[in-house]
Amino acid sequence: MLKSIIFDFDGVILDSVDIKGDAFYELFALEGIGLQKISKDYHYKNLGISRYKKINYIIDNFLKHENNNKDKYIKNFEKIVSHKINKCNFIYGIKNFLKKNHKKYDFFISSATPTHELNDIVNKKNISKFFINTFGSPKNKLQHIKYILKNFNYKKR
Repeated sequence: MLKSIIFDFDGVILDSVDIKGDAFYELFALEGIGLQKISKDYHYKNLGISRYKKINYIIDNFLKHENNNKDKYIKNFEKIVSHKINKCNFIYGIKNFLKKNHKKYDFFISSATPTHELNDIVNKKNISKFFINTFGSPKNKLQHIKYILKNFNYKKR
């Protein structure tokens, strides 16, 4: 019998998949359209991987100048995403599903979004009451699932 549902976040709870792609594009605006396209494409080819790894990879492999402040890029990315996500819509039907079923099943979120940011979004969107817990980076989804199985005594099936 099904007891728990683990949701991804972007594209499942919020219609936010394109927000991250657009944020990668915007992040490298000063570096030119070539790098903007590369960064956005790299993001979409590596969904589920943390932004930190993606930004580090792009900077290490595509930026030509030496003075690359990775922390600055990460903070700018977070600002861009935060601004866009506050205006973001829910996926059609998800709020109704959560409201109707949160007492029937244990709901969790597992996302590549940083945990602190994920918790802020879930609280601002007023849906935290539906979830037992939310998990984000730096741990990955496999680590989240293993933790949930072990600590909440679920069977894999």
